[in-house]
Amino acid sequence: ETETRDHKDPTCIEPGYTGDTYCTVCGEKTASGSAIPATGHSYVNGSCTNFFFPSRSLSQSVISWITGAAK
Repeated sequence: ETETRDHKDPTCIEPGYTGDTYCTVCGEKTASGSAIPATGHSYVNGSCTNFFFPSRSLSQSVISWITGAAK
């Protein structure tokens, strides 16, 4: 049996990662993941729908990202 570790979802400005596959019995890494391209910006009513908080405007999301509030 295996599990995926280190998965990261992409954002509009940062790439993601599919995660590495590990054996759940011995812990050995059996397969390496791959990069997921950044999604780019997609706007609906002036708000980017791909950046942390779809309900916030792009500027609000950037402020949240800079201050660490999005984590």
